[in-house]
Amino acid sequence: MAQGANQGFEDALIVTTLIAKIAEENNWDDLQAIAKAFEKYECLRRPLIAYVQEATLKRSPHSSDKEWQEYGQQVYRRNFDQVIKAL
Repeated sequence: MAQGANQGFEDALIVTTLIAKIAEENNWDDLQAIAKAFEKYECLRRPLIAYVQEATLKRSPHSSDKEWQEYGQQVYRRNFDQVIKAL
């Protein structure tokens, strides 16, 4: 599904945002704050990555127009302002 680079960019956006928040709050020595930041990362990213992996393995979006639209909505039309707010 050619999502490797795209998902890498999204990971970079999320990790950079989380690290910037740690820096803003000067939490470099707060292991709990750092762990919580990366828990947020995992909770946010894992469901989408699992969905992309499943679609890639099954090639499911290609089986119907409806599935292709659903895939496009989840993968290509996310609102990154909302994603950043969730962090």
